[in-house]
Amino acid sequence: MSIYEALDRLVTARRVAGLRPLKPSKAQKELRAIVEAVHPLRLPDDLLAFWSQVDVFSLDPAPWPAPQSLDFVLETWREHQDGTFAHPRLMLPFCYSSHAFTMVELHAAGDRGGTLFNWAYGGGEFDVSFPSVTAWVDLLATMIETGDFEGGSNWSGEWSGLDLGLWDELRNLRLALALPLPTYGATTNFSDVLHAWPEHWRTSSGLDPVADRGHGATTTIAGLLERARHGDARGTVHARIVSSAGKADGLLVTLDDGSATVSVWCPAAVTAYMNTQATLEYDLLVKRSPATQADTGGMIADIQRAALSGDLAGAQSAAMPLYDALFGGSHQAEALAIRPV
Repeated sequence: MSIYEALDRLVTARRVAGLRPLKPSKAQKELRAIVEAVHPLRLPDDLLAFWSQVDVFSLDPAPWPAPQSLDFVLETWREHQDGTFAHPRLMLPFCYSSHAFTMVELHAAGDRGGTLFNWAYGGGEFDVSFPSVTAWVDLLATMIETGDFEGGSNWSGEWSGLDLGLWDELRNLRLALALPLPTYGATTNFSDVLHAWPEHWRTSSGLDPVADRGHGATTTIAGLLERARHGDARGTVHARIVSSAGKADGLLVTLDDGSATVSVWCPAAVTAYMNTQATLEYDLLVKRSPATQADTGGMIADIQRAALSGDLAGAQSAAMPLYDALFGGSHQAEALAIRPV
């Protein structure tokens, strides 16, 4: 079935059910902005056709999560690409409700794309939900044809809603019948842990599927600090973070590997894996005669005392030395790369 056939079914089902007609899309400018933003990734043809023709807010009743405006789609996708890797770059929000998403997989080089995944903030996994946007529209048409929705009026006007329990049941049944999928076979569940993503997810996000594997520690923090007494020292350590502070262009962390601690500046470009494991592998550069770690405990206490006494100006003034201590170049080392162990 094509997306156009599925949309025709949906239009007819809504008319027979006495629902208001779908409104045509007026978001062509917003759609072009999405196409340009995700390039060289590409929208699946059925998603492009759906957004070109339908005003998503006229899809009432709609499933949960519900389709969102194209402005929301682009803004959210951009926010998720700020270096934190909430989800792969090739995952584009399609529906959203209460921290839960239905994502559409974009086309990448050598990949078919088009699969829909359910994912939520803090949910931990990507679950295949539909083989395509066409299948999503087709199930919506089916449920309206069979009358599996209800409606009424309240203070906000007319409303209608699908039988969401049946939606989930039919979605799972149809997905099972559609397996194996071209890209994923019979696998329908994927971890959101970065280094466990399928290889083409990582590649599309600019992550090297070979370089992101641990190479093995070559030294200890104590060994690096000792060598740095005589000149710049490079080496690879396995360590955990015991404290951290961040700003837009990176993080300043204190690492501990059991031999010693060291303050390390981690540029944003190398921080992709920092939330994936307690212990990570760090390629470090320690400069000769490295600076000693700043003792920030007293500074933090000064800020707290001023704030608790209501002296906000004093707290702000006390915060400046802390900022300088954290980000003014007093770190002992810089992270050149960070990988899972």
